[in-house]
Amino acid sequence: MAFKIAGSLAFKNAAEKCNPVILEPILELEVDVPDECVGDVVGDLNGRRGRLQGMDPIAPGKTRVRALVPMATMMRYALDLRSITKGRGRFRQKFSHYDELPPNEQQELVKQYQKMLAEREG
Repeated sequence: MAFKIAGSLAFKNAAEKCNPVILEPILELEVDVPDECVGDVVGDLNGRRGRLQGMDPIAPGKTRVRALVPMATMMRYALDLRSITKGRGRFRQKFSHYDELPPNEQQELVKQYQKMLAEREG
């Protein structure tokens, strides 16, 4: 039991000294859309904290938008893209890397976690 307590205290002490951060998964996204929808799609991706990587013409009247986007913001993307493009957009996504969650998002996540712990305790 003493080793368990000592290990827990050592971990807590080390975590406080190393300035921990929260990481989030980032997706590599390719969206093929009609040219007239490019502005709306880029605006939507910006609203999802996406980082535009480029745009390429892929066919007459069609553009491929490439971006890196946090996975947490992509849960309803298929429905939203269908609405933005009137059903004419397609997308592909794959895992890219982990990145640090922005400080304001980290603070909000910590608050939610602390609230959950307080509710559990009664």
